[in-house]
Amino acid sequence: MNRQTIVDADAARYRKVIVTGRYDVAHQFLLDNQIVDGKNGYFVLTPLFIDGSDDAVLINRGWLPLGKDRADLPNVHFESKHQEITGRLNHFPSVGLKLKGAEIPSDSWPSVVQVVDADVLSERLAYPIRRYQI
Repeated sequence: MNRQTIVDADAARYRKVIVTGRYDVAHQFLLDNQIVDGKNGYFVLTPLFIDGSDDAVLINRGWLPLGKDRADLPNVHFESKHQEITGRLNHFPSVGLKLKGAEIPSDSWPSVVQVVDADVLSERLAYPIRRYQI
């Protein structure tokens, strides 16, 4: 597969992509209110600094169940090393109704957010992220 920059995420949606880089494990997002098999939980979105680029892409590392209460966040820490990630390019998960402020992440890390807004998360991270997930 040729390595190239994704210019049009809509045209590349669902395509298999390969990216290399290093995870920013100190700054991960938990996308709240994600239902899997009837259970509430989070998608874990971890920024990956892309080799040869000034920005990062959010890698959707999967779903984790909600703890006993919302104050009990799952442990998403792992050791970061240079990685080659293979996945499918896609939009961020959407919601039926977007409540005011749902795109504002919590202050702590991992940061809980209801809706992914690339501009808001880029500001929180202090570096740009791409407008799609892998």
